[in-house]
Amino acid sequence: MITGTFSRKLSNNLNKIRLPQHTRTSFFADRRLVFIEGIDTVKFLQGLAANKVVAGEPKYSAFLNAKGRVLFDALLYPLDLRQRTQLVDNVQGQGDAFAIEIDATRAAAFLQHLQRFQLRAKVRLAPVDPSRWCVQATWNDTREDSSDDGLVDTREHLITSPLTQLWDPRFPETNNVRRAIVPPTSAPAQELSMEAYKAFRIQKGVAEGQREIISGEAFPLESNFDKLHGVHFQKGCYLGQELTYRSYQRGTTRKRILPFQLSKRPDDFSKRISYSSSPFSVPAANELSLSEATGTDASTQTRTRRGPGRVLTTQGNIGLGLIRLDYIDQVLRWGELFLKPYRPPFLLDD
Repeated sequence: MITGTFSRKLSNNLNKIRLPQHTRTSFFADRRLVFIEGIDTVKFLQGLAANKVVAGEPKYSAFLNAKGRVLFDALLYPLDLRQRTQLVDNVQGQGDAFAIEIDATRAAAFLQHLQRFQLRAKVRLAPVDPSRWCVQATWNDTREDSSDDGLVDTREHLITSPLTQLWDPRFPETNNVRRAIVPPTSAPAQELSMEAYKAFRIQKGVAEGQREIISGEAFPLESNFDKLHGVHFQKGCYLGQELTYRSYQRGTTRKRILPFQLSKRPDDFSKRISYSSSPFSVPAANELSLSEATGTDASTQTRTRRGPGRVLTTQGNIGLGLIRLDYIDQVLRWGELFLKPYRPPFLLDD
């Protein structure tokens, strides 16, 4: 059973940690941080987060509305007293504390969402100044596992003194995706654009932010929170739990956010998704349709009533779409283009 637990630990030795040699780094201008501390912090977040919140443990989680739809996707970084005083001013130093990473366009709404439910909870909430702290990701983008089992000096690739860091539980461990809160002035020489990280993330089938996990519309299971350690089905009550748990028990998730590749020809697809930065002229509408290459058997005829799904985002010749699982590895149409959804790593055993 998926429980949202991710036990992998990140070394506190920040100058030397275990990472493959093929390391890439990117800073995010589209992410923001919200600070929370207080003696009721864990209890307060437990009532709102879909994942189980534990003091001192990093988490990936959805925050839902009462109808069980995703409002925010978030990463939670636990903070000690020293880290708190560096992150924000006027720290109280009581109870537990987290820095919560949110889509930049939704940060103010997220803070208001927390304040709405704060009531008498003894917590302090504050936005983090993006001119002082930002989010960095470092990852290994090779397909093969690293053969380096020793400690490697990562100072050529990484920030040597992040405020805090975590292993991103949404990705396979072989990719060593590391998120860190760092000063924006500490960009390494080998920094890549946000587009490079987005292309890597899309190939893994990991959606992120408002454009891909549409606030107030997306469901957590369709957005793969259950597969990416972002929801806990055995925790206590939280906002939106009833519908989420009911969908899980019924096994009614028939569509999910999936990676896809674009082409101008229906026969120009490989077995694995392959990225090219060359942009496509994409249709204005995001709805997908069947192509002749999909086939016309009886099951396909039945499926045409609902349509295969819709496109959420693109980067070069790849993208993410909310697509019915029946169409994995089948060729679809998107306007004048052809599109093939692929099975992401977290669905390989399904």
